[in-house]
Amino acid sequence: MKTNNLTNIFLNKNWIITETPDAIEIIAPDQYFNKTSNANIGIWFPKSVVFNSIKFHNQMVIGIDFTRKYEIKTSYQGSSEIKTETITGEELYQQLKQTITKIKEKYFGNKKTINPVAK
Repeated sequence: MKTNNLTNIFLNKNWIITETPDAIEIIAPDQYFNKTSNANIGIWFPKSVVFNSIKFHNQMVIGIDFTRKYEIKTSYQGSSEIKTETITGEELYQQLKQTITKIKEKYFGNKKTINPVAK
């Protein structure tokens, strides 16, 4: 029996650090609220797993493979040194979900949000 190890996550495009014709770099989830001006801390994804949202122009969908290992790359301005950490797809997905929850709590607090009904 084959199991599906892929899942999609919706992110706002403000997560994007760098974009090339073939790949996209997003902010590492642990760094979302701790952005530094002299460091670039992100995760690269091939464009084959990143798609624009059909309904919302400021959203993107990223496919995360739970069985794959992802690299969190840290580079510093004025330095050629690049630090690399490895994280599993499942850990990455959980960190992204936790960060999204923190974002919602920060901006919406205990307010209930109403999703408009698409017609």
